[in-house]
Amino acid sequence: MRNSPVKPLIAMRSGIALTTEQAAERLQVTEQTVRNRIRQGDLIFCSSVRSRGWLLPHWQFIGMLPAAVAPWVKPLLAAYGQNGWALVDFLTVPRMDRHGANFLSLLLAGDPDPVLAAARASNKE
Repeated sequence: MRNSPVKPLIAMRSGIALTTEQAAERLQVTEQTVRNRIRQGDLIFCSSVRSRGWLLPHWQFIGMLPAAVAPWVKPLLAAYGQNGWALVDFLTVPRMDRHGANFLSLLLAGDPDPVLAAARASNKE
């Protein structure tokens, strides 16, 4: 999905994405800490379409300053893998078996178990 024409569609479905600098501000840590957490598999990220940076979907952060990372992020990355664009697509594509709802809506509603099961079943890595 390196230069895929579907990336803008996936980005649109996902919504706001933060730069590593913005994520650091939200988490009240350094940018290096954010980059380290990305490398450790603690944060969902996508390579930027326009620059060499990373973008982090805002929906994985919860609470006010300092924000926290949603508890389902690390298990989701472990279940699905760390291909950010594929993972965000997996989460945001409308599902026929869910009457058009997507997996992200389940996560945000506090129901991660069916999403984690589906992620394990369709592990791309």
